[in-house]
Amino acid sequence: MRLTRIVPRAVFVGALVCGVGCTSTGTSDTVLSTTADRSAAASTYTMADPAGLPERLDIPLTRSGGYLLVPGYIDGEPVGLMMIDTGATLSVIAQGSAGRLGLEKDGRGRTVGVGGFEDFDFYRAGHYSIGQASPGARVSADEGTRGVLRLERDKLAGLRLLGFGESLGVSLGGIVGFTDLAAVPFTLDASRRELSLYEPTAFRPPRDATRERLHRFRRLPVVRAELYDGAQRVEVWLLIDYGADNALTLPNAVLERFPGVLSVNATGRGRTAGVGGTVQSTQAWVKDFRLFGLSLEHVPVNFEEPPPTMRGERLIGRVGNELLRHFRLTFHASHGWVYAQWVPGE
Repeated sequence: MRLTRIVPRAVFVGALVCGVGCTSTGTSDTVLSTTADRSAAASTYTMADPAGLPERLDIPLTRSGGYLLVPGYIDGEPVGLMMIDTGATLSVIAQGSAGRLGLEKDGRGRTVGVGGFEDFDFYRAGHYSIGQASPGARVSADEGTRGVLRLERDKLAGLRLLGFGESLGVSLGGIVGFTDLAAVPFTLDASRRELSLYEPTAFRPPRDATRERLHRFRRLPVVRAELYDGAQRVEVWLLIDYGADNALTLPNAVLERFPGVLSVNATGRGRTAGVGGTVQSTQAWVKDFRLFGLSLEHVPVNFEEPPPTMRGERLIGRVGNELLRHFRLTFHASHGWVYAQWVPGE
């Protein structure tokens, strides 16, 4: 897949991608240890004290099948890699990890995904952390402090992640949801395989970035985008979803009401898998798509029936990691902004 920027337009050319649970391309060559290093307590920071964060805390990530992964710990015990998922309000622990650690169940819940609703058990944990312990020293002016971040959530949803982890070729211990990161400004940089969090009063917006208004839909990050059907601009709203594999997913209503947005006839058929099951999808390309201040052409898209909570007059879809990996995104949720930087060659 290749993405080339042409001023002032960009062209997105590539094969159609499959949904969550499809065969992965394998993990990156980034090696992260999930063995807890209790001797490095000085390099552990907590989200409960944002003022105690360094100006910039850098947490190395790895990537598998396009997904961004980070070592996770429950009460100091390693649980394997956890997926960064900005399309999730809940943070999740794999049911197998919860059983291995002997965590107690604490209530029931229901979540919704691409396939509908799924019931789950909550598991109680004293705390959970992400990252890799390190000396905590700044290496250079271009790097922030390395360390482990303790996230303030004492209960996690228990979901079946074994099949998804096997498709990625990793032991998937859980999912880190958007709401557990959004208390402070943070950047996801897929090209550098890095999550950076900032002490709020020291945060400065990145240079050479476009600024877009960040909306919240059911506590999740949503931005406005536009399609063109040859006669008019079509407004759509997109969930910024690093937990989705496809480049672009739009509700069937867009294809039904505005068939002129396509650059080729919609002939492909597939299925998207995720929480709640699977849904059928129609695969094609959209010819003119505007997002984060850029004009993109020939973007692969899946049209499918949206989850029950995303249906209505407003057309809400998802932008997934097959497209997001070409951007460096900085979220400042408390101020309602997202900053996007194009990453050439990624």
